[in-house]
Amino acid sequence: MKIIEIIYNSESCQAETILKTNYQKMLDTIQMDCLNDAIYDLEQIRQDLHDEMYPKSEVKNDNNEPN
Repeated sequence: MKIIEIIYNSESCQAETILKTNYQKMLDTIQMDCLNDAIYDLEQIRQDLHDEMYPKSEVKNDNNEPN
C-alpha cells in the first residue's frame, strides 16, 4: 500500500512529500511508526550516497595538526 510519495520538481529543484489517503486513514500510532521507518530508510540512503560521493580515502586527515 502506498502511503507516502516524494515528487521532485525540476524547475524549483525541490522534492515534496505527499501523504496519501491510506496514510491519513491510519491510527496516529501507526502513522508515527511509518514515519519513523521511512526516516530511518531515508537517512540510510542519504548516508550511502554521501559515502559514495565522498569516499573515506579522500577525507583529509587532520591528526597531524598540533593541539
